[in-house]
Amino acid sequence: MLRCWWVAIVLLVAGSGASLHAQVCGVTPPVWEPTFGAPLGLGDDSVNNSTFADWSFSFPFATTMYTGTSALSVSANGFFSMGGANLDCCSGSPLTLVNGPFARIAVFWTDLFPPGGGDVHIEAFDDYGLGAINDRLVVTWDTVEIFTLGPVTAQAQLFSDGTIVFGYDCLDLGGFSGNTLIGFSPAAGAVDPGSTDFTASVPFDSGNESTIYEFWPGLFGTDTPVDTLGMNLVFRPNGLGGYFVSDTLAPENDDCSNRVALSEGIIFGTFIGATNDGTSSCGSSGASPDLWYSYVATAAGTLDVSTCGTHDGAGVDTGVDTVLAAFDACGGFELDCNDDTGVCLGHDSGSLRDSAITVSVQPGDEIVIRLTTFGGESGGQFQLNTTFTPAPCSTCEGLRGDANNDGGIDISDAIYLLEFLFASGTGPQPCAATGDPNGDTLVDIGDAIYLLDFLFSLGMPPVSPGYPTADCLDLLPSKKK
Repeated sequence: MLRCWWVAIVLLVAGSGASLHAQVCGVTPPVWEPTFGAPLGLGDDSVNNSTFADWSFSFPFATTMYTGTSALSVSANGFFSMGGANLDCCSGSPLTLVNGPFARIAVFWTDLFPPGGGDVHIEAFDDYGLGAINDRLVVTWDTVEIFTLGPVTAQAQLFSDGTIVFGYDCLDLGGFSGNTLIGFSPAAGAVDPGSTDFTASVPFDSGNESTIYEFWPGLFGTDTPVDTLGMNLVFRPNGLGGYFVSDTLAPENDDCSNRVALSEGIIFGTFIGATNDGTSSCGSSGASPDLWYSYVATAAGTLDVSTCGTHDGAGVDTGVDTVLAAFDACGGFELDCNDDTGVCLGHDSGSLRDSAITVSVQPGDEIVIRLTTFGGESGGQFQLNTTFTPAPCSTCEGLRGDANNDGGIDISDAIYLLEFLFASGTGPQPCAATGDPNGDTLVDIGDAIYLLDFLFSLGMPPVSPGYPTADCLDLLPSKKK
């Protein structure tokens, strides 16, 4: 394998004209697998056929899970097919990409010529120590000659969560005479969204579009595939059928400042590319990769967040050992921390390695959540479950609008509210609902105005229910607005 800087100048003569080409190699991108695996020994326009079972690897792409006996066909021409072999020759074509019979991932689809130099390699990796299950598949075209020109070194890495990473270590600085395409499609008549200029567009989100590519027609000028030299293109599934495309493997919420909002439900993700920027008091997780989330409460109650289903998701005791912690702010006070929980019984049937935290919240509280791994483990896929349970209702023995709780509604209640809001007076008594005559669940100046309109301008009376009630009125936020 050639892993050094070198420049070769090739003078190409075509008819009466000439063009200057220069190949630059060894510009290794940030995400790059140096262990290429055994060479496939491919000839010109040939393919190597195997199955996903041969590599103990499964890969979700578009709406299909490629696993077991699903075919994996690696072409000499800078692409591979899934589900069957696309045998077309030779240079990249958008029409062929979307209309071919099988899904295709093209790291550098052009007329490559292994007999002229270099080879194609494939290798699978068990990054997360799952034993019989591999987490990553890497295909590398290592210094493979472009037909009649210089070499290309390009690499595609597939991660078991559906993430695709392209990397480019060696390219021709002068451009190529044949069509070149970088991208992928489920094919079989997929919609053609048109070519995207990757280097000018990243980061971007493709929405529900699972066909993404950039195309360079032959005999092009300054905008050539070499603008990817030394860079990564990272395609991370966005949950909509498409991809979030960037030039870095780091997740969006790798830093607490970019925490992702949570709502009730289940989300799935991966620690791939995550780094460390926080610490927790449990699980020996101070140096572990972490991801950050937040939950903003709209009512009083209890927030429960767990990773139930993570450790046994792909089989008993095969998943990542998670740690969860809750804070009142980034870098703030730790509210709860858990390494191994017993609340996931039925989901964590082997060793207890899933995590769960519980936090009491009031309306407007933001809870910052750190999801990480035990003891610096590099991590894998996870399941994050979020539930919210409202606080139980209690009876508020007060009259809505009677903020000072003197048994009637008059101007003194409006004055009482204004003193609370602007002069550090006492809040509504005996509960916040008495100070919320307009019923908008906030105690603010609008309530004082509402009372004055009712008392002196034929305004509407305080909203129902009035007195007494058991509608959780005492749980309304008694705060200034």
